Amino acid sequence: MKYVKAGHILGRHGFTSKSRSVVKAVNLSYFTSNRVAKLVKEGKAHKEGNVYAIDLAGLGFNKLLGTGTTPVTLKLTVESCSAGAAEKVAETGGEVLKVQESAQGASKSPHFGTQKGDSRPSRVITASGSAAEKTKE
Repeated sequence: MKYVKAGHILGRHGFTSKSRSVVKAVNLSYFTSNRVAKLVKEGKAHKEGNVYAIDLAGLGFNKLLGTGTTPVTLKLTVESCSAGAAEKVAETGGEVLKVQESAQGASKSPHFGTQKGDSRPSRVITASGSAAEKTKE
């Protein structure tokens, strides 16, 4: 029920849960040839042969969506991605590495919860579904 007091409507903003997680998503169409070249120039991506390796957490994103296409071969590291995005990246010869954090050490930082000196292993899941242990640096 809303109450009116001195011309203001109270309660119009509602309730916001403090435990809700924020998803910063990016579409595959974001990675154009020019933008990837700019990311390499800025040091936010690097080239391994003819494949561009990009950590999306370093760009401020934690989810990859499959809208659009990309003309370049990518190796993307991301917290989560859609099935369509992983399929499209694989079609171009690239791969998507999903990083899952442990529930104990999960942090909201854009660098997957790692802190300097943290040597806990993280779980890396490739687009094909195979899992591998990777030591954090």
